Amino acid sequence: ILDNENNGYLFKNNNLNDFLKKFDEFKKEKVSDLNKKKLKLKKEIKKFTLYSHFNSLRKIIDLEN
Repeated sequence: ILDNENNGYLFKNNNLNDFLKKFDEFKKEKVSDLNKKKLKLKKEIKKFTLYSHFNSLRKIIDLEN
Protein backbone atom coordinates (compact mmCIF):
# COMPACT_ATOMS: atom_id res chain seq x y z
CA ILE A 1 0.00 0.00 0.00
CA LEU A 2 2.80 2.43 0.83
CA ASP A 3 4.59 1.66 -2.46
CA ASN A 4 8.21 2.25 -1.43
CA GLU A 5 7.23 5.29 0.63
CA ASN A 6 5.51 7.04 -2.27
CA ASN A 7 2.24 7.04 -0.33
CA GLY A 8 3.51 7.21 3.24
CA TYR A 9 6.43 6.52 5.55
CA LEU A 10 7.94 3.23 6.65
CA PHE A 11 10.19 2.79 9.64
CA LYS A 12 11.87 -0.23 11.19
CA ASN A 13 9.82 -2.03 13.81
CA ASN A 14 10.90 -1.35 17.42
CA ASN A 15 13.53 1.15 16.27
CA LEU A 16 13.06 4.53 17.92
CA ASN A 17 15.89 6.19 15.96
CA ASP A 18 14.45 5.13 12.61
CA PHE A 19 10.98 6.30 13.70
CA LEU A 20 12.34 9.70 14.76
CA LYS A 21 14.22 10.01 11.46
CA LYS A 22 11.04 9.32 9.47
CA PHE A 23 9.05 11.67 11.70
CA ASP A 24 11.55 14.45 10.98
CA GLU A 25 11.18 13.75 7.25
CA PHE A 26 7.41 14.00 7.68
CA LYS A 27 7.65 17.33 9.52
CA LYS A 28 9.93 18.79 6.82
CA GLU A 29 7.68 17.67 3.96
CA LYS A 30 5.79 20.38 2.09
CA VAL A 31 2.03 20.40 2.60
CA SER A 32 1.50 20.02 -1.16
CA ASP A 33 3.71 16.90 -1.21
CA LEU A 34 1.85 15.45 1.78
CA ASN A 35 -1.45 16.05 -0.01
CA LYS A 36 -0.10 14.27 -3.10
CA LYS A 37 0.90 11.28 -0.97
CA LYS A 38 -2.51 11.27 0.68
CA LEU A 39 -4.28 11.31 -2.68
CA LYS A 40 -2.10 8.47 -4.03
CA LEU A 41 -2.78 6.45 -0.89
CA LYS A 42 -6.55 6.95 -1.16
CA LYS A 43 -6.44 5.67 -4.75
CA GLU A 44 -4.25 2.69 -3.80
CA ILE A 45 -6.31 1.64 -0.78
CA LYS A 46 -9.46 1.24 -2.90
CA LYS A 47 -7.94 -2.01 -4.18
CA PHE A 48 -8.43 -3.51 -0.72
CA THR A 49 -12.05 -2.61 -0.01
CA LEU A 50 -14.80 -5.13 0.54
CA TYR A 51 -16.42 -4.00 -2.70
CA SER A 52 -13.22 -4.62 -4.65
CA HIS A 53 -12.94 -8.13 -3.21
CA PHE A 54 -16.61 -8.75 -4.02
CA ASN A 55 -16.04 -7.74 -7.65
CA SER A 56 -13.01 -10.02 -7.91
CA LEU A 57 -15.00 -12.94 -6.57
CA ARG A 58 -17.88 -12.12 -8.86
CA LYS A 59 -15.58 -12.20 -11.91
CA ILE A 60 -14.29 -15.61 -10.86
CA ILE A 61 -17.80 -16.97 -10.44
CA ASP A 62 -18.95 -15.50 -13.77
CA LEU A 63 -16.01 -17.14 -15.56
CA GLU A 64 -17.05 -20.55 -14.27
CA ASN A 65 -20.61 -20.24 -15.61
